[in-house]
Amino acid sequence: KKLVINGENRSSTIIDGNGTGDVILITSMYVDITRFTIRNSGDSIQVGNPDAGIFVDSYYINILDNDIINNRYGIFIQNGRSHMLISNNSIMNNRGDGILLNGGSQRATISDNIIANNNQEGTYARGGIWLLSSNNNIIARNIISNNSGWGNIDMANGCYGNIITGNSIERDVKGIYVYPSCHDNTFSYNW
Repeated sequence: KKLVINGENRSSTIIDGNGTGDVILITSMYVDITRFTIRNSGDSIQVGNPDAGIFVDSYYINILDNDIINNRYGIFIQNGRSHMLISNNSIMNNRGDGILLNGGSQRATISDNIIANNNQEGTYARGGIWLLSSNNNIIARNIISNNSGWGNIDMANGCYGNIITGNSIERDVKGIYVYPSCHDNTFSYNW
């Protein structure tokens, strides 16, 4: 069965982590999180288990129409998870990456989001969206702006088969940063 968690209004329905742990931890399949402000996670950067606004350790997850602000990581997708839709969110002012797809995450669609002002501390993160050994994902029609670190979109450790298209990428030193080990990715109509 699918679990659908809908807030009444993303600006007034607030889930506040009060600076401790993950604000939302998803470990079941087929979950939708829609129309919330998700803020104030803890500040752990523990490898494999950092604190996040939304920490995903499952499959078939939809994260739609949320404001994800003031967390260590905005959205952290755990190793090898797949089939995510992350769309129409505002992911801003997080101390680490806006979105991190960790080792082996695949078949995520990240579209129509505003991802801005993340990783202002400049440590333990890459910036707007970081794909780490993650394959066959689509990143499309996002506004990605003013994220510190390696780039607004950063791809590392052998990423392949990703489609990066139609994104507005601005006010960052590197824009899109692709490590040499990455291959067979498609980039089109990004500006």
